[in-house]
Amino acid sequence: DSSPLGCLILENYKIEECPGADKEFTFILRFSGDEMRPIYLAAISMEEYKSWMSAIETARLIGIIYVVITSYGGLRNRVLSLRSELQDLRKSMKPVSLNSNSADANSDFGDIPGIEILIESSLATNSFHSPPSTYISLSILTANSHIFWLELCQTEICEDSYEPFYLTSANLNFSEMSIKPSTELKFTLFIVQNRKEGLKTVGGIATCLVQEILKALNQKIVLAIKPKDRPELVGTINIVPKLHEPGSRPRSSANDPAFPTEMPEQFPDIRPIRAFKNDYLTKSCVNLCTKTYRFPVADESRDEVKCLRVKEMMGETKISFLIPQQMLSMYIAGEKLSIEEFGRLGNLKPYWEAVRETVVQEHIDLCGEYEESLQEVKKFTDPYFKPSKYKMEQRYQFIPTNLHLQGIAILDPHDREYHYCVTTVGAAAAHSMKFKNGGLCKHLRQLSMKDSTKPIMDDRRNEEHSARELKATTRTIFFKFSENLNKLKSMISNSEYTENLRPVWNTVADSTRYLVNIYNNKYVRFLLNEVQLYRKSTVSENQLNNFELTRRVLAQDNDWEWTETNLQYFSTTMQQHNMETALPGLDDLLSWISCRIEYLETNKSSLLSDEMNAIGKLENNVREIVSHIIDAVTLARLKDEHSKIENLKNIRKRRDIAFSQIISALIASFHYKIMYENVYNPKYYDQLMTIGFLASFESLLSNYGDETGMLEDMWVAVRDCKNVSFKLSRAKGEKPVLIPTISGSRTHLIVNVEIEDKTFSELPEPLKTGRKLIKVVPVLFTVGINEQATIAERLGQVGLQDAINDWSFKRFKAYFEQYKTVYPNTITSKNNYSPPLYESLQKLEEIIQKKSNKNIGILIQSEEICRRLDGGRLTCCKSGKDRTSMSVTLEQCLLLKNEHNLEKKYFERALETMRSEGPRRENTWKNANAKCYAFNRMQVMVLPTLYKPPAGTYGSAQT
Repeated sequence: DSSPLGCLILENYKIEECPGADKEFTFILRFSGDEMRPIYLAAISMEEYKSWMSAIETARLIGIIYVVITSYGGLRNRVLSLRSELQDLRKSMKPVSLNSNSADANSDFGDIPGIEILIESSLATNSFHSPPSTYISLSILTANSHIFWLELCQTEICEDSYEPFYLTSANLNFSEMSIKPSTELKFTLFIVQNRKEGLKTVGGIATCLVQEILKALNQKIVLAIKPKDRPELVGTINIVPKLHEPGSRPRSSANDPAFPTEMPEQFPDIRPIRAFKNDYLTKSCVNLCTKTYRFPVADESRDEVKCLRVKEMMGETKISFLIPQQMLSMYIAGEKLSIEEFGRLGNLKPYWEAVRETVVQEHIDLCGEYEESLQEVKKFTDPYFKPSKYKMEQRYQFIPTNLHLQGIAILDPHDREYHYCVTTVGAAAAHSMKFKNGGLCKHLRQLSMKDSTKPIMDDRRNEEHSARELKATTRTIFFKFSENLNKLKSMISNSEYTENLRPVWNTVADSTRYLVNIYNNKYVRFLLNEVQLYRKSTVSENQLNNFELTRRVLAQDNDWEWTETNLQYFSTTMQQHNMETALPGLDDLLSWISCRIEYLETNKSSLLSDEMNAIGKLENNVREIVSHIIDAVTLARLKDEHSKIENLKNIRKRRDIAFSQIISALIASFHYKIMYENVYNPKYYDQLMTIGFLASFESLLSNYGDETGMLEDMWVAVRDCKNVSFKLSRAKGEKPVLIPTISGSRTHLIVNVEIEDKTFSELPEPLKTGRKLIKVVPVLFTVGINEQATIAERLGQVGLQDAINDWSFKRFKAYFEQYKTVYPNTITSKNNYSPPLYESLQKLEEIIQKKSNKNIGILIQSEEICRRLDGGRLTCCKSGKDRTSMSVTLEQCLLLKNEHNLEKKYFERALETMRSEGPRRENTWKNANAKCYAFNRMQVMVLPTLYKPPAGTYGSAQT
């Protein structure tokens, strides 16, 4: 019988010969471990014996080769899988108590949601040869299938101190963690031997129960350290538990001692605290990550050490995917309208029909690509941000990279509360289209140079720009005409013959004359003659009467302006033109209606049907004039797009991508400012209505390599933000969603922001009615700080960076001049630590003119001025992760020092603490699955000192 008797797995084994003459051709398979006995196998001949030995050895070698080949990928996937399992495991863990006599069932925490624990330690000097570098981690006893300690948080590393005072505090949230009074806590003291290499030992531990902590709220608790790796260590871990917010004290059993009321004397600022009244980021973000700190404040009296209580937060905004969806829908609608616009030219002769088909096909292709992108964006729902690893993905190219809100809340020693927020994001650029041929600035410049090589007639120079101005002016005048004509009809039909009747009619008549003036322009007449020349036949009466399409085409510009100039090559001032050139009898019609208006004002009589028919005829004549003007503009656009057909589609797509990304960040910044930070601030609403919303973008991109292209895309996108306006409206429903909505077109974008009824009632009347929109004043300050910036400076390739900073300063200064005029009493310093605002602006101008290498003073000074002007702050680098983290943490610490009197000797330590233990480390984990900044040692060496990460927090050049 040759059927198999079983199966042996050849793993962790060795082959041995079997001694003895009676056991010829026999060998032994001996497996490691005692659970399996040796297996004896025998062959019937030496040939068969050698065959078996060879087969087993071959199998062993193949296994080794497979393991070597697959080890890296397999181990990496295994690590990622285990990390995911660990995260799920932690969510399912519940704190437990090993005390079987626990009184948890008869005690609770009252209405205390949690506590904050301040930590320090005291170490004996004879335990070390020199002052040690230490940190403390807090763990909680948990259970799932096994009981073990789960680390909740840790302090920063305090270097070279026998009496370390840790700035990072620990937080226990009772409701979220299901902690009970009898839950055991463990404080572990780590001795750091080599911070760069991560070498450390466990010095000792100290344990206590939660109920022991609750008995000593706001009191100093001294816990003796039980030595571990260092038996000679002697010391204590000292903690002070403080309430998260006011509430009743936890109930205790009859055997518990009364709560002590004495305050300790030698722990920095441990007086009772109150909670933050306004936790804005908690309301506006999801997946919030927080850290709390205690930073000592400089105090001249020195009677006691006072502290700032600081809460650092980072969260994902809820609009990262919703705004790109709306932008894509707007782009698609615009492309479809462009196709209709070219179709309104009617039947064209063969050559121009072929031209139109070529241009229209470009719009059809782009529309199809955008519809595919829209479907992909709708699939991306969780998390609420696009990780940096997806920035090159075409399906997610319209979504901003790594968009987060980063902020700090501050309680000073006088219990005054302050909030600051920065929007962080990756560079608004078309990463998926790459930068081999540069970015938008280079592409647009090439288009302009291409146009400049063509011969230009005096009356036809830059046709597309003149046509754009024609359309914009026609739009403004026609809508003014329509509004006042409807008002005139209403007043007359209701017999409201007041003194306002004549001014309304005068506006209608003047608007008509303006439109006739445009119609009679030489350039328009030339284009209209070309339209008639290129058509096979005249336009049908039905097509001429289809004014609805004309109105939609007129209402918005569906495409970008393709040069940086915005020149107007025709006159819109009132000139004496023959009305008969436009439409016969139009001048007589205006005169007749004017006489009838004067008669009505005098005699107060009712309007006859003849007068009503005359007004209707005037409206039809004006519509016909506007239709002809739009025909001329459409032909000019058709010729322009055909002349740029080789590059226009890619440039349009690149610009759309960058604009979609930057609009999402801009809306997130404005939404936070209006909904939370200035929710009941009438002065801020007046500022927005009068001089607009200042959006200050900060870039850390270099002027070298691919980042030059990114910077070019970013600058054009920032400039395009001037086309954006915000409209405030009252929220509807009992529980409004309050998600901003978008309408308009690329060059006239309106963002509607719903606000709650209580806030809406405080708005100025023009903002309530929607008659006044909030314009955006964008600026961009950029300074490269990485190794590529060093190369660019050595080669002298920083022209783009200098041009951007010069342009932004001019806009900054213009905004300040308006601000100074409206609010002359607010330009001085608001505290004793900061200079007056005008001095800060002068200093910024001096720094920009200095043109020094890695001139980070530009960034620091512009941040301060923007904050003082109550503008929105936005910071970016390539991925919004590493350099951005260095920037926002520096900005936060400078705020603490300059605005809130942080003690100078703690500035560097506060900066290091935020970078090593704050939410920005979590941001690197969310993007790259590693809690380290993507710098290598060479890159760190060339970073400016204030932007260097702490040792042990970086280790890869991957971005």
